Amino acid sequence: MAHPRSAPGAVLGVDESELPQQVFPFSSPAGAIVEPGSIAYPLNQGCGTDREYTSTIKAWIYDSTGGRSRPAIIHLACTS
Repeated sequence: MAHPRSAPGAVLGVDESELPQQVFPFSSPAGAIVEPGSIAYPLNQGCGTDREYTSTIKAWIYDSTGGRSRPAIIHLACTS
């Protein structure tokens, strides 16, 4: 597996979530919030509306040969 700094992107996989699986290439971060040493992707959880929901997702990085890291389990919820 490539070192995360040289990995071409990340994938969010759904695990009991309303969010669809998404691929985020690091070379084209689009709507990401890019800061030194960090890329954050805003995900719509309906925060601030009467339709807020929580999700549990799996995220992993992949390399150019198709290898991928172990998935990280991430719990998403609105803060208030």
